[in-house]
Amino acid sequence: MPITALKELTERAEREVRKAKAKRTMAFVDLEDDEPLPSLTGDSRSLGEKAGLLRSTATSPDGRFLFLRLLPTGSTSDMDAGRQLLERVDAIVKARHPEAEGVNVRYAGGVPLNQEQHRQMTTDLRKAALIALVMILVLLTGWLRRIEAPILLTIPLLGGLAITFGFADLRFAQLNLVSGFLTTALIGLGVDFGIHLYHRYLELLPQHLLRRKEAMQQAIADTLPASATAAATTAAAFLSMQAASFRGFAEYGAIAGFGVIATLVMTYLLLPPLALALTHRPGFGGHRHQAEPRRLRRRLAWPMIIAGVALAVYSATLLHNVRYHNDFNRLRGQSALVQFSDDVDKAFGGSLAPAAILVEGDDGPRRVGAVLDRWVEQRKGSGIARWLSLANMVPERSGERASSIKRLGAAIDQLLQFNLPAKDKENLLQAKQLVSVTPWTTADVPPAYRQLFSTIDNKGSVVLVWPKSRMFADDEVIAWGEELTALQGSLRASGLQATVLDENRISARVLRSMRTDGPRVLLYAGAAVLLLLILDFRRFDSVLMVAGSLAMAMLWVAGFSYLFSIEINVFNQAVIPSLIGLGIDNAVHIQHRYDLEQRRSVSFIVATTGAASLLASATTAIGFGTVVVAQHYGLQTFGWLAVTGFCCTFVATTVFFPALLRLRERPDVEERTTHSTVDHKQIA
Repeated sequence: MPITALKELTERAEREVRKAKAKRTMAFVDLEDDEPLPSLTGDSRSLGEKAGLLRSTATSPDGRFLFLRLLPTGSTSDMDAGRQLLERVDAIVKARHPEAEGVNVRYAGGVPLNQEQHRQMTTDLRKAALIALVMILVLLTGWLRRIEAPILLTIPLLGGLAITFGFADLRFAQLNLVSGFLTTALIGLGVDFGIHLYHRYLELLPQHLLRRKEAMQQAIADTLPASATAAATTAAAFLSMQAASFRGFAEYGAIAGFGVIATLVMTYLLLPPLALALTHRPGFGGHRHQAEPRRLRRRLAWPMIIAGVALAVYSATLLHNVRYHNDFNRLRGQSALVQFSDDVDKAFGGSLAPAAILVEGDDGPRRVGAVLDRWVEQRKGSGIARWLSLANMVPERSGERASSIKRLGAAIDQLLQFNLPAKDKENLLQAKQLVSVTPWTTADVPPAYRQLFSTIDNKGSVVLVWPKSRMFADDEVIAWGEELTALQGSLRASGLQATVLDENRISARVLRSMRTDGPRVLLYAGAAVLLLLILDFRRFDSVLMVAGSLAMAMLWVAGFSYLFSIEINVFNQAVIPSLIGLGIDNAVHIQHRYDLEQRRSVSFIVATTGAASLLASATTAIGFGTVVVAQHYGLQTFGWLAVTGFCCTFVATTVFFPALLRLRERPDVEERTTHSTVDHKQIA
């Protein structure tokens, strides 16, 4: 009974005693109507609303399912521990042969949900890696028109991957959620160096019919500087992710950066001897690349430049609309397990994983409850829906309560001395039994309930706190984490050594870190790429045009991301530094080739090195983009952003950038190039 109601009832009984005594002396006149008994249902209702949260078992609304709740130790996010727990529970269940009794057993909650998502992502990534490898091999064979091409390009790639994942195993022991993308990504980007080297070798081979070794030496000399710069810029962009406080990004950047250098080294070590051993026929021949390509005229270059700049300006106006947002309910996708887990939460009246406030002392939970009462009353925007502790199941202010009960018992004893009607006397005897009680303490709470609120060593108690929201959006998670942190400060300011325990606080910290990491990583990646370009080209105009084409591409990516409704989230955020490092490679190769053969026109450079760049961009887009076939929606967003990004960077560095080069050329270059090409044909 609420203590206020108990005191009121005690005073009422004592008044009745005084009235009865007054009637005996004929000195009493009752001028008042009988007062109604105090309401005894207030706290009963509030505790009844929480009754569902106390149950260790519950049933579904349709009565089809009986839910049995198990409380695991440890974190539900530990994949290995969660898998082992589910296996043990499942073994126990199967040993009882429930199907023989017509019982269908299903699982729900954080552990099976995390396990399902982990299995789905692992399956999706493996499938994407296989599809990427097959598509790239088919593309290489068809493009280069050589049956040995896939072998020549795959062996160095596999060697680089082996070294990379050996490094990952030694350094990090295992891949995480973010670095799991590396297999498909490295398949696409790791083959780029081999494409440029082998493509150049085939281009030179007709000129050295009896001197294949000289052709390979020349190909290495022509492509290694550009490949080294491209590898350095890509690795620098990845390594800039070391500045991220989120460990997943830092590990991804370290492994990817190492992998780029490893594949570059393995390409230039393994591909030349393999090509010399397996490639005997001439290269493309005069029909493909030695024929004078269609000229890129200056009057055509101007519209291309204007269109590119206009698109960049338009994209810049949309930049603020591209947001970082995570709807985890959508990202994880829908499944029977997800729906079933939602139904279980509803049946229990709240999430199976509420926040917990750890406090010591017998009166700790009640003092926490008092702080929570004031907190919710003062903060109208509070995200706290309700809370529950052991204090909700034992009487409050037991000293005052015991005193009132004692006074009530004495009043009942006096009333029983009067000559009362039989019915009243019977009621008073029942009341006498009710006040003759042993004090109800936490020790009287049944163990099945008490263990929900006690630590394993029984030295502390927890107050369970449920949020109003379902924690599907990152804004909700961050707001909840911030409120819990502020609440912990308020509890400690009240003299309580309380600690708020909730995995959502960790998630909130990670999400905040990822939001702040993004701009910093992009700044470092851009600065590192710019520095490497300066060290390589050492000419302001070349650096400006190469870097400008990348900046143009990144603006396009922002514009198309908004138009295609692609939001930045925890799954695809790592694509952006990748675009900075990889997106500039084509411009680097074209600029190096242009500097190498200044007597050639931009049209010729695009037809040769640009063709290799197109093939390299296609393989990279395939490597990153095949995850669009994943069932996991978060992985799909990674693939779509990657495909959008690499298409933009290809156009900017292989179409827009050559147009800039064409505008720099003197008008007579095309004529000179025509004569040089004719002379070359005659020599061949």
